[in-house]
Amino acid sequence: MKTNVDKLMREKEITNKELATLTGLHVKTIREVRKGLTATRYSTLRKIYKVLKEIKNND
Repeated sequence: MKTNVDKLMREKEITNKELATLTGLHVKTIREVRKGLTATRYSTLRKIYKVLKEIKNND
């Protein structure tokens, strides 16, 4: 499933490892979601988007 997680992560300037720490998910899970390699559960996406929404842009 294609998501816009990769785009948002680049905009927020956050790494896979940082996002994994903030969400409590594994780095591998973040990488797979970011690349669209796996069918992602709604609960996983919700965790990711919640954290990304809370991060301020580095403008």
